[in-house]
Amino acid sequence: MTIPKHLLLLVAATVSALFAVHAQAQIWDEGDESVVRVGEEVFAAGDTLSLSGNSGLTWAAGNTVVVEEPSGGVVAAGNVVKVLKGADGPIIAAGSDVSVEGAVSGSIYAAGQDVELDVDHRGGTVLAAGSNIGFMG
Repeated sequence: MTIPKHLLLLVAATVSALFAVHAQAQIWDEGDESVVRVGEEVFAAGDTLSLSGNSGLTWAAGNTVVVEEPSGGVVAAGNVVKVLKGADGPIIAAGSDVSVEGAVSGSIYAAGQDVELDVDHRGGTVLAAGSNIGFMG
């Protein structure tokens, strides 16, 4: 599953124009990774992404996506998707290998070949689809 980097950046630019006219957009484009920060939101695309500590919504697409300690929500797609150390917002994740770990205080929607949820779930809906699903916590 590959989401073109340019499509994600187009979405980021549209959100920036519509909702963050007064916010300063920050853009990083290094090799195979592009990251756009608009206010508290982060939009990222690349082959291997490792994002951490974002307080707003994190949107990420790549071959391997790892999001650590997000205090906001996460929307991620990739071959391997890992959300580590919980989240304070909803998590939407799709990929071949999806894992979510830690305290999650929002809904979790996960789909993949292998889905592992090792969470302290504190509220919201949990919906998981896959060939191999593991749920602990």
